[in-house]
Amino acid sequence: MEALDYLNRVITDGMTLEELVDAFEGMCRIPIADDLILFETGRFSFTGKPMFYISLVRQFPNEDEEYVQIHLDILYPPSPLNRFLSTSVWSDQLEQSIFAYIRSSKAFAQARRDQIARVEVYLDET
Repeated sequence: MEALDYLNRVITDGMTLEELVDAFEGMCRIPIADDLILFETGRFSFTGKPMFYISLVRQFPNEDEEYVQIHLDILYPPSPLNRFLSTSVWSDQLEQSIFAYIRSSKAFAQARRDQIARVEVYLDET
C-alpha cells in the first residue's frame, strides 16, 4: 500500500513531533477515496503501562465495506503536564484543516517540549 510505504520510508529515528506530523500530512496528500483523519490524544495503557499518546489515523473503506486504518502513534512518558490532555476529533468535524487544528492544540504544544519515547507506524482493519 503506497500510503503506508510512504510513512515507513520517510519516518526515521530522532524525528521531532513537528517532523512526524509533517510526514503524516505528506502521506495524506496521496489520493485515497473517502478518507478521514483522526487526531486522538490521551493517556492509555496499550503497551501494558500508561503512556501519553498522540495518535494520527487515516481511515478509508476497503473492498469488503470495512475500514483500513493507517496509524502513526507517538508515545511519551506520562507526566503531570500531559495527564489531562485528551482529544478525539475527526477531520469532517472541523471547519479548518485537521493539521492546523493539530498544530494549534494544547497537546501538540505540550508534547513538542517533551521527549518522544517511541513512534509506531502500522495498519489495521476494522
